[in-house]
Amino acid sequence: MKKNNYPTVVDFGSSELRLGVFDSNLSKLFFESKSISKSDNYEEYSKSINILIREAEKKISTHLENITVLFDSSEICSIDLSIKKKLDQKIVFKDVCSSLILEAKQLIKNSYIKKKVIHIIINKYIINDKEFLKIPLEIPNILNSIILEIKFICLPYNKYNNVYEVFTNNNLNILNFFSSSLVKSFNYIDYFKQNKFVAFLDIGLERTSIIFYIDQKLECFNNISIGGNHISRDISQIMKLSFEESEELKKSFNK
Repeated sequence: MKKNNYPTVVDFGSSELRLGVFDSNLSKLFFESKSISKSDNYEEYSKSINILIREAEKKISTHLENITVLFDSSEICSIDLSIKKKLDQKIVFKDVCSSLILEAKQLIKNSYIKKKVIHIIINKYIINDKEFLKIPLEIPNILNSIILEIKFICLPYNKYNNVYEVFTNNNLNILNFFSSSLVKSFNYIDYFKQNKFVAFLDIGLERTSIIFYIDQKLECFNNISIGGNHISRDISQIMKLSFEESEELKKSFNK
C-alpha cells in the first residue's frame, strides 16, 4: 500500500471518535465515527482508532502515518504572559519575535512543568510603545523595544500522554494537537467581523468551554467540568425519567 500525505484529522471526543481524510483541496475522501462507551477507557480508544484507520486505508488505498488530533478537556487552561526585549542594534523584526516566543514558551515550561502547551496565540505587539493587534505592514527603522502579549493554551501532560499513546500504539505520528473548541471558534469568528464582542459556548459530554473574543482577538478561554451528560442526569432525576428519555427531551430544546 502506497504512502501519502493526505491531511488526516481525528476528533477525540469523550463519547465518539471521528476520523476524516482530505485531499489537497480539502475535499473529504473518508469520514467515519465510532462510539466510545467510557471516556477514560484508552484501550477502547486504541482499538477504535485501529478500526477507523484500517477502514480509511482500505477505502483510499493509502497508508496513513500522520494525524492532527482535536481534543478537549475541562482541564485545558490558558496562561497569559508578556515578554519584552530592549534593543540597541539593528535587528530583523521577525527573528526577534521568534526568539521572544521561544523564550516565553520555555518560561511556561519551567513554571508549569505538568502542562503541555498546545496553542500559542499572540494577542498584541507593542513596538516602541505603540500597540498593534497584528504585525504592522511597516516596521519602524529604529526599534527601541518590542513587547509580545502571548496567550498559551495548555493541557495536563498526563491527559496529553494518554492520548499520545493511543496513536503511537497504532504506529501513527501526531503532527498537531489542538483544542477542538478553540479550532471551531477560529473557523466561526470570521462570520462576526462587525461585532466587537463575540462569545462561543461549546457544551461537550462532560465539560463546557467558553471562548470570548474582543475585536477578533482571543480574550478568554475557560472550561468547567459540567457538560451535556450532567444536564441529562439532572432532567432524569428531577422529572423521574429514564436517562434515554431525558436525552431526547434535552435535544428537543434545540427545536
